[in-house]
Amino acid sequence: MGWYWNPSENERGFFVESQNGVTFIGAYLYDTDGHALWFVAGSPNDDPYNFTGPLYYKTGGQTLYGSYVAPGAAVIAGNITVHFTDDTHATVTWPRGSVSIERQIFGSGEADFPAFSGWWWNADESGRGYSLELQGDKLFIVGFMYDDAGRPVWYYTAGPMTDSVTYHGDVYQFAGGQRMGGPYKPPDAPRKIATLDLEFIALTKPT
Repeated sequence: MGWYWNPSENERGFFVESQNGVTFIGAYLYDTDGHALWFVAGSPNDDPYNFTGPLYYKTGGQTLYGSYVAPGAAVIAGNITVHFTDDTHATVTWPRGSVSIERQIFGSGEADFPAFSGWWWNADESGRGYSLELQGDKLFIVGFMYDDAGRPVWYYTAGPMTDSVTYHGDVYQFAGGQRMGGPYKPPDAPRKIATLDLEFIALTKPT
């Protein structure tokens, strides 16, 4: 469970979680015009080392700042297969090729509350969510939602926890990077768009 990437392809990544017989995967990359783009896949799955299922794309939902808007119907963009050779290495096969990925290590030591890591959402606001992982005292979050035009977009923040239950950091948006297929293209410099203050009030409930 957690963040996976190809170290040769910076700022494209995958968040993978297998929990209670269900696998859920998020892919964070860029559209053909460089716009940040995300896909998700997930379903009941008895084998956490192998997953195959539809890759979903949604539009028209919740923006970063606006009131809640439900997204449109999911569109299937193709199938995705993720095959793990061990706990830290896998191969992703999807509509435009394959990519080798490995566990992303950005912190060290045990987190005070490792249960904070995983997928987070508001059950009353389907269609957006957060991929969150804590390694030691370092937090890495990507929020996936929609821009003002209804296109899927993702935002990123990472850094040290202020203390065991609070975090403060800058939120960035990337653009111009690697698509699903084709030769690798590094993204443009990130643009700061906000700051984030987060406090965990329980193992399953941040504010």
